[in-house]
Amino acid sequence: MIFTAGGDGTFLMGASKIMDCRKLIIGLNTDPDFSVGYLCLPKSCTRNLSETLDLILSGNFE
Repeated sequence: MIFTAGGDGTFLMGASKIMDCRKLIIGLNTDPDFSVGYLCLPKSCTRNLSETLDLILSGNFE
């Protein structure tokens, strides 16, 4: 599992560096109050990151 912190551009840059398509990449929007970050986790998930990570790791994230 790979995390990027920034916005959509950072997510795309990180994704372009991954050579194994089976790796999960998760984008964290570091400024959710001022940018949407369409490729990143939604604002509600970014604010509750611990809970979101638990859901992802348990396979229950939707």
